[in-house]
Amino acid sequence: MVTFPESPYDGQTIVDETGTNGAIVWTWSEENNEWTCKEYGSQGELLIYTDQVLVRDNTEKPGGSRVDPSELKTQKDVNHYLNDSEGGLSPDALDGYATEQWVEGKGYVTAGDVPSVEGYATEEWVESKGYVTASQVPSVDGYATQSWVEAKDYGTKSWSNGRFATQTALADLQNQINTLSGLVVQAHYSYGGGISTRPGEFITLKDDTNIQRFSACDTIRLDEVDAGNKKPALVRIIIGDTINVTDPNTGKFCQLKVTYSAGLMHQYTYEGGTLDSIPAIRFCFSGSVESYR
Repeated sequence: MVTFPESPYDGQTIVDETGTNGAIVWTWSEENNEWTCKEYGSQGELLIYTDQVLVRDNTEKPGGSRVDPSELKTQKDVNHYLNDSEGGLSPDALDGYATEQWVEGKGYVTAGDVPSVEGYATEEWVESKGYVTASQVPSVDGYATQSWVEAKDYGTKSWSNGRFATQTALADLQNQINTLSGLVVQAHYSYGGGISTRPGEFITLKDDTNIQRFSACDTIRLDEVDAGNKKPALVRIIIGDTINVTDPNTGKFCQLKVTYSAGLMHQYTYEGGTLDSIPAIRFCFSGSVESYR
């Protein structure tokens, strides 16, 4: 019986003499990982049986194997083992693997069940169009919806047509009002400190004390020159007239009813409005009468 080396090199040969007139030459092929042989000197047919092919020593038991490798001596032993064990795997080696019956019971779709996607856009096609994504769409938080506006019953452009005066008509009406009601003076002033005024300033007093609230005072003093370097006719404001004070930045206003008049200084009663505290900004003053003088 031939004993083959454990680590042969490519082209290594082993001569097995079969008698005085014959020999078998074995040659190792590294590429094919096998021994091949040729018989010399013998005229008979060369037969090699599986019990003549030895298994290399292997002390490490492969995972899932049900037999000790040291029990497998020849190829014949290996063949018998594979036939008897249906492949040599123990039942434990298949733990966790799905059986065909289990898979079919799950009702998974097969390739034939998947509908055609013909006509649908591919990701590449959509990206080439430059469409905006959800993150690029600006937020509309705080904007009114159509249903919200309709629920408010606001007037539309067609509804307001002919119902309200135009800006030109309003300006004309204002001119008429100024003529009829007797708008006697209009000027712009800024608030000043102390108890005396400088050009373009006014102050509010209570017992000769400067206080920055219209409702807390009873006297208003205007300089003879307003912020536009003009001298309004303040002497035209008399007892019973109304002084209207307007903040042009905010639209807030108040009304002061004149109870005493002395040219640049007027005593008054505060008749209310949306303006009371006096910031240091320019105000529009207008004195008017409620009827003809």
